[in-house]
Amino acid sequence: MDYLFARFFADTAAVCGHEKTLHANFMHQLLMDGVPRDCIAREHADGDKRIDLVVHANRSGDRWLARDDAVVAFEFKGGAYNVRNALHDTIDSEGYCADMDKLATLRRQGAEAWFVCVDMAELGLALSPRQQQRVAGQCARRGVHFAYYAQGADHCVIARPGTKPVDVALACGMVRNEGPVRWQDCLPELASLLNRADVTEDTVTGFIYHALQRAGVGTNRLSLETYFNCAAQGTRMHQRPDLCVFGDRVGGRFNLYRSGDRRRPNDGIKIGDLQAVIEVKSSANARRVSAAAFAKKIAADIDKLVWWRERLGQARLGAGYADVSKPDYVMIAVDNSQSSLAPSTLDDLRHHAAKNSVHFHYLKVAHNEKA
Repeated sequence: MDYLFARFFADTAAVCGHEKTLHANFMHQLLMDGVPRDCIAREHADGDKRIDLVVHANRSGDRWLARDDAVVAFEFKGGAYNVRNALHDTIDSEGYCADMDKLATLRRQGAEAWFVCVDMAELGLALSPRQQQRVAGQCARRGVHFAYYAQGADHCVIARPGTKPVDVALACGMVRNEGPVRWQDCLPELASLLNRADVTEDTVTGFIYHALQRAGVGTNRLSLETYFNCAAQGTRMHQRPDLCVFGDRVGGRFNLYRSGDRRRPNDGIKIGDLQAVIEVKSSANARRVSAAAFAKKIAADIDKLVWWRERLGQARLGAGYADVSKPDYVMIAVDNSQSSLAPSTLDDLRHHAAKNSVHFHYLKVAHNEKA
């Protein structure tokens, strides 16, 4: 597992944004390592709880072998909360985080459990060496492994219960496929990944992230749940697209403010560099949801993209960008049901998308015996 963390932390060393971007990148690392695509789940249901990432496979030699039960589980902490480093808010002075207890439940069921922290240096490092020891101790008492990375360091820290923490050097020579790659290039790879009837919306989004990476869009251009100041609606909450694709200028800085300084908003750079806004609609319970209800949800997400076009278009003009046709607005609908949507329903959805200049892609999940 150490080599996976060495790759993951090296790849996300410049990323400052929403925690879910970290989930998606680690899912990408697992898929690249050969974990079968039907053995990975984001936001895995465990009773009334959700686990960030769960793998139903174990490594045997140089292969990952599928298993029915959860074999490895991960909870991630890190990200930008407005101007704050998320670790400041989610880990208390004793090193405790409630997500450790979520992992402890799966640990008692036999799964290998990892509590993973990315300390985003741009917002001020949250965990001192002493605090890292406290976190490791809290994890150890629950039989949970701890992986920690302070962005900017040349190593990460791995602490397993009953052993001393060790420094692990980051992977060298990580390939960063930055350049003028189109988001459309991910679609053939994405179609091949969708082989499970129970694939959830979060897992689909992770597959899209992976397919974009495979197509050549690098880590510093991909962000889940991106915050934009122009999306504030008079409250502390912001609307956030499922996935954004940027050009090279953003450089992984997807947060609201440079260095957490409210006087230095990132919107101007992000909006000018934005290439695609992607909304994803899928339902693991599609077999229990009517086709009409599913189509209505897709139409609502197309309307959401129209809202984004209006907000971002106004913001682009305000920032001095003349071309308001950018970015692309993309609706990816993944149908989990036994039968496809009716041709007339699909025609209506395509027409609704086309009249609003939204790229519409409908992908049918292939049902297999395991599903």
